Amino acid sequence: MKNRNSWLDTVNPIRGLSISQAKSIFDCARKHGSALLQKIYDEIENTDPTLMTCVDRRAAAISGIGWQGVARASVKDQNLADQQRLAVDGFLSQIENFDEALEHLDLAFFRGFSHCQPIWEADGTVKRINLLNSWNFLRDKNGEWYFNPEASSDLTGCEKIMPEARLMTLSRRRAIDWPALSIYIRKYVGERDWGRFLERYGIPPVDVVMAPNATDKDKDEYLACAEAAKNGSSVAYPSGTSISRAETSRGQDPFTAFIEHQEKLIVLMATGGTLTSLAQADTGSLA
Repeated sequence: MKNRNSWLDTVNPIRGLSISQAKSIFDCARKHGSALLQKIYDEIENTDPTLMTCVDRRAAAISGIGWQGVARASVKDQNLADQQRLAVDGFLSQIENFDEALEHLDLAFFRGFSHCQPIWEADGTVKRINLLNSWNFLRDKNGEWYFNPEASSDLTGCEKIMPEARLMTLSRRRAIDWPALSIYIRKYVGERDWGRFLERYGIPPVDVVMAPNATDKDKDEYLACAEAAKNGSSVAYPSGTSISRAETSRGQDPFTAFIEHQEKLIVLMATGGTLTSLAQADTGSLA
């Protein structure tokens, strides 16, 4: 399966994205899915530090578990079961990226679904598994999957997935990325407003008193000196200038607690607890 969704590779789907726009995209995706929504999910997983950590921690846990074939306890012919188990172990051990495929399938936990496609050799073995992009799939109301190589917004031109494709599919009724997207946008807006707050109120101001013999014509020069001093630049003031700096900022920072709260919401949804990287140093508790 090959995709040709070049338009998605040239746009940043989260630039300027608002919660109302995200809800509109999500509502449209209820019908048969959305390539744009899946691309947004991929983008926030790669840009939000908290969500990225959650994805990486789950992937590391999966790859660290290891795997082995196990016969069912209810089997009647134990010898046959052992032979089948050895055959399965031998088959899977030849797959070069089997652990990577398991990690890719686990993205369904975040995105709602994930697909892989084994690449079958002429001798019936599989050496590699093709990891397929979630934005190249749509689903109809009957639950049938369609391959969407152009990343279209509807099923027009899409190819129905037949059993012969032998896809490996994992889907979930609940996915973490949708509520995480709302949190991501709120956090982004909070950080943007935080920057404006610091620029306007959080940095202590610099007051410059002009020299006694200065005139109104010299005012712009003194203002430029004050602005440069506020930004930490080296400034040579005219003779007779006096300078005063405020010892504290002009406002109360309301954003730190807000952003920390958004981060913890993502972690709680993704892990059911608090990651070590977000644990408070002085709490004395283990995450």
